[in-house]
Amino acid sequence: MENTLKEIMETDRIAREKVAEKRRRIETINEEIAESKAKLDKALQKKAQAAIERTRQDMDEKLKSEIKRIDKFFADTEESLNRSYDENGDRWVKEIFEAVTK
Repeated sequence: MENTLKEIMETDRIAREKVAEKRRRIETINEEIAESKAKLDKALQKKAQAAIERTRQDMDEKLKSEIKRIDKFFADTEESLNRSYDENGDRWVKEIFEAVTK
């Protein structure tokens, strides 16, 4: 009977050690998962930030290009109007004066 009691106690001790070992392993796994998640979150955040920066740069370039295009359009239009006025200004003034004084 004493041997049986010792065997039961030994079996119980071994079982408790195995349970404790499994709990430690679960804690280790949970820590590893948390570390992996943190690394993944950081990597995703860095990737998203890089994508945002690339998009911002693309938009800046498009904006500069559009501003340049609009500025050229207005400069060309102003030049055309000035040229037209230079060519026709005196005639227009004369025609307007004659129309008003009729």
